[in-house]
Amino acid sequence: MIKNIFIPERLGAYYLFSHRTAGIEIGPTHIYATVVMATGKKRIIEKVVDEPIALTNNAGNTATGNAAANSEGANPAGAVTPTTHDERVVQALKNLAAKLGPVDEIVCALPSTLVIFKELTLPFVGLKKIKMVVPFEVESLLPFSLDRATIDCIVTREDKEKGQSELLVAAVKNATVEQYVHYFSAAELPLDKLSVDIVELAGLYFKLAPEKEVTAALIDVETHITRIALIVDKQLRYIRALTKGIGTNHSAPSPEELVADIASSLLSAQQKFKGGERVEKVVIMGPQSENSSFVALCEEQLHSAVRLMQPKQLIHTGIAQSKITSLSQPMIVSIATALSLPLTADFNLQRQAAEQQEDRTITNQIIALAALALLIFATFSAYSFLRIRNLRNAVKTAENEALQELKKNFKLKPGQSATLEAANKAAANELKRQESAWRNLSEENRYAFLRYLTELSRCINVKDAHLDIASLTMKEDTIKLYGSVPGYQQLTKLQNQLSCPLFKKITKLQDPNFTSEPITLTINREEL
Repeated sequence: MIKNIFIPERLGAYYLFSHRTAGIEIGPTHIYATVVMATGKKRIIEKVVDEPIALTNNAGNTATGNAAANSEGANPAGAVTPTTHDERVVQALKNLAAKLGPVDEIVCALPSTLVIFKELTLPFVGLKKIKMVVPFEVESLLPFSLDRATIDCIVTREDKEKGQSELLVAAVKNATVEQYVHYFSAAELPLDKLSVDIVELAGLYFKLAPEKEVTAALIDVETHITRIALIVDKQLRYIRALTKGIGTNHSAPSPEELVADIASSLLSAQQKFKGGERVEKVVIMGPQSENSSFVALCEEQLHSAVRLMQPKQLIHTGIAQSKITSLSQPMIVSIATALSLPLTADFNLQRQAAEQQEDRTITNQIIALAALALLIFATFSAYSFLRIRNLRNAVKTAENEALQELKKNFKLKPGQSATLEAANKAAANELKRQESAWRNLSEENRYAFLRYLTELSRCINVKDAHLDIASLTMKEDTIKLYGSVPGYQQLTKLQNQLSCPLFKKITKLQDPNFTSEPITLTINREEL
């Protein structure tokens, strides 16, 4: 899911997003499934399904267990009748898939009879490092070669002060894992995790167990299998599965014989512990927990207090809620498997699926990062393009408006307003010309010009020099005098008259007629 690529689905036991898990147990005659929805710390049992596996009768025909031939999931008319056990399991899983509805994760509990358990103590801590080392540590303890085994472990105790970890290692043949993977792939159900039934039941017990714990034995007796787990100091220390139970066939042992085998197994386990812990409590679960005579027999023969563990305790203790009115004992393994209990959170015997899931997550994260980077780059590029285009349009609009204003205010000709630059240049020249015109009429310049004329009239004796003035041009610093005198004698007089303090020294006059080439008088501002 997209939302789980960068955000973890859960933090410890707290689910950030709703998550539906289907816990499945494949028995000899039935497939039991439970769907649990996890939201936050809340667990809701939404659905339980008991799907019969078709059985072969003496005539070679097939029938479904518990008279379920006419129930939902029975083979429709015209369908191919499965002949082998594997085919019947696959068909039952296909029928189950239609009843489960959408789920986010499928977990199957392997029978503990197929799994070998060993205890190990390693001189370091850290789950990742432990899982890398465990296969080599347990290799010599296995009855088959390491390359034929799938191995995982549960850390039952971690002592950080001493730097050591105690483990319960589970090993199963690759062929067994492949067989169960085949069941689900043939039924088109994505199997995410393989656990073990008794390990899931132990996890359920830890969830329901009181804070003050005693040495306890968990016993789950069914028609074909008896599961035994020993809990010491709140640790799962010992697991054994007996390939016998309390069944209806003649070959099944009597309850007395079965209890004797259970007692022998527990005694053998206790002798392995240094403290020789005595079993103080026996917890019975599964279908036989409803058999009062069997419970009494266990209490008598095992010499321990007997307690029952039933699915309804989950509801009464508030660990889970349920949309199902009644939860039967045969469903207890599938319920425990679907609850995603802390004990088995990192336990998965389907190593390939776990690695593939991790690879898919990493691949999805890389793809999402690349897509996100591409999206950011595309968004930035699009924004930049639109922003630049808008700015260009704004500049062009402003230029057109400025050009129109310049043409309007300065009466520019078409040749002067071809571009804004040309219009600005023409407008600047026109402005300079206009400023020059009105500057001469400013109050300051008017006063200066009048003073220039006054001083000039004092210096020049027009009659004496016989000066004929044609025109005068005055600027801020100069006065140009256009006119003539009769001769050089008068020109000399004019030269002497113009040598007054108002004007800087002028060059010697040469031509009596200065109508076209005026006499330039430079104002001496120091005298002003």
